[in-house]
Amino acid sequence: MTREEFNELLKNAGLKKVDFCNIFGISQASVSAWGRGGRGFPYWVKSWLENYIAAKYAHESVAKESFERLDRLVVGWAAKRGILQNSTVKDQFVKVVEEVGEMAAAIARDDKEALKDAVGDTLVTLILTARMSGLDPVDCLESAWEQIKDRAGEMRDGIFVKDEA
Repeated sequence: MTREEFNELLKNAGLKKVDFCNIFGISQASVSAWGRGGRGFPYWVKSWLENYIAAKYAHESVAKESFERLDRLVVGWAAKRGILQNSTVKDQFVKVVEEVGEMAAAIARDDKEALKDAVGDTLVTLILTARMSGLDPVDCLESAWEQIKDRAGEMRDGIFVKDEA
């Protein structure tokens, strides 16, 4: 394995060299020496990273399937009740705001059970808003993730504020 292959595998695994070192309790100096001066990589590194990547994608696939399954159930539930046929995107947005208000009330009361219900209800209304707008909620979430995953910023009074660059 070359250094370039190692770095590419780390990238695909979503790991930095320091993460890899911490997992195995190996110094960064040791890992940096691999692939230099005639020193090869340990035999297990490539297969471990490949297995880590495979497991990571399998987990992400299951999570996505779970979300997609719940999306189908929510849409089916809404169709049976005439929501999709007799409501509008604007109507659903009013429901989103109503459910967010219930979240705020649950947070103010420090009521975890009510908060769980309100978060779930808000997700349902967001799924329906997306579907009624011709959007796939999983695509919306993936798009948001791609925008924020490398976003820089800072915490101010308990809120992450993105850099204006």
